[in-house]
Amino acid sequence: MNDKIFTIIITGILFVVTACGVSNSPNQYDNRFHYYDTFVDRDSIWEVNTNDSSKVVISLTEDITKNSIRLDTLIDDYTIIPLETNANCMIRNIDEIIVLKDRIIIVDKSKEQVAFIFSINGEFISRIGKKGRGPNEYITLRDIAVNYMTNEIILYDGMGKKLLFYNIDGRLIKNRKVFLYASNLAIINNNCYVFHQINNVNHHISGIQNYQLVFADSTQKIISKAFPYSTPKRNEKLEINNLFDFNPKRGALLFNPIFTNNIFEIKDSTDVSLKFNFSFDEMDILSKLDEIDSNDDYIDALNLNKYWRFKGILLEANNWIFTKIHNAGIIYINLKKDELISGKRFSYIKKNNITDFDNIRYHQNFFKNTIAVKDSFFVGYLWPYDIIRNNKDSENIELKGLKKTITSNDNPILQFYKFH
Repeated sequence: MNDKIFTIIITGILFVVTACGVSNSPNQYDNRFHYYDTFVDRDSIWEVNTNDSSKVVISLTEDITKNSIRLDTLIDDYTIIPLETNANCMIRNIDEIIVLKDRIIIVDKSKEQVAFIFSINGEFISRIGKKGRGPNEYITLRDIAVNYMTNEIILYDGMGKKLLFYNIDGRLIKNRKVFLYASNLAIINNNCYVFHQINNVNHHISGIQNYQLVFADSTQKIISKAFPYSTPKRNEKLEINNLFDFNPKRGALLFNPIFTNNIFEIKDSTDVSLKFNFSFDEMDILSKLDEIDSNDDYIDALNLNKYWRFKGILLEANNWIFTKIHNAGIIYINLKKDELISGKRFSYIKKNNITDFDNIRYHQNFFKNTIAVKDSFFVGYLWPYDIIRNNKDSENIELKGLKKTITSNDNPILQFYKFH
């Protein structure tokens, strides 16, 4: 994808999808959640305190985009898993990849509103849920979360205002009502559900509508809130979010609050700590907010002036961090050795002893879709047509053994890679 393309999530548009155009009137929301007052005392919802004392500051300068690195000096293990292709599991888009035990969950919540379960070897097992308006069906797939303690898969139906619980083979276990509209869900433990909500939407619960995160227990009783929406006064009309500012992992959630370069680690509603802070010095788009009045100004500052923007995604595996910086590319950070490697200028290499394929070449474009972690491995995906169309490009991956068996219409290929 062209690096100049910048995704904007406009609050109004996302809310229409979630709430089906319901007005912002508090009375309208009270009608939809008319029994909520009997379930929880609104005045009992408390604000979470955050601990900012133990953060790791990661300083990036413009020099990182000028260096090259051979990936064979980093990669210790590399495996590809082609996902089975058949009429029951055609994948057109991937928003999330979740690995739970020996299952791989592929989530498309922005296009087809569907999620599939595959085995760890790529065999198709089942589709998660069925669209519809029945009690055990979903209207909108807003998000998929997993409970690593119970090995349950949870589908959040935003418009249906419920959670649907499945086992690892996709069999429905139960459903549960929810009492707010949100865009993302993470389950940290059996009694800690974290919802990422849009600003100024949940008017029926006074006091939470202007907070980014809302915490609920296993009964979906809302217990606390965190991270107030705080847009600089000059930029009150800015409606720009990251697509990947909400990064669940086993036993925790990594969260990037809006208009910050911070990553908080959330282990419970009482355990929220600032873990990483990115410093871009004069390249930071946030330092230019005083000169920005609109979404268009913000985008021009990024695309014309080449300022940097933290994209919100941060993955940890085997003492390495993977992240993306707009206009700086892919960044890998070795926390143990305090080394930082930019992926914008990766050089390609040949290596003959990885997996069962000869003459494999790595290029940073084929790692841009890294979106998950499995143990010490980063997990990403490749579209078959990308591999096929780059056949003559000596700087891109070459998987000669695989190319003989795939077509451009096949399902994606997953790649698991681990650094030393």
